[in-house]
Amino acid sequence: MEPETTARTGSKGGKTRQRILETASALMAEKGPDAVSMREISARLKITKPVLYYYFKDKDGLIKASFSLTAFISTAYPPGRLLLRPD
Repeated sequence: MEPETTARTGSKGGKTRQRILETASALMAEKGPDAVSMREISARLKITKPVLYYYFKDKDGLIKASFSLTAFISTAYPPGRLLLRPD
């Protein structure tokens, strides 16, 4: 079975995809998935909508990837464990 997102290799592409996921996840947590548009995500990131669609087939694919990331983080770092990001 093929994933909903298009895999992009390379450090710059991986970082861009990660930024998109982090931003989309934060917005969806704040407003709910239905209240967040691809336009709003692209504006927040200062990228064009075609860039979003380069990494994610559609909004549903982005939502699924976002929820998968959130599920992974909550499993890998359960409550009470400190998550530190390197600078």
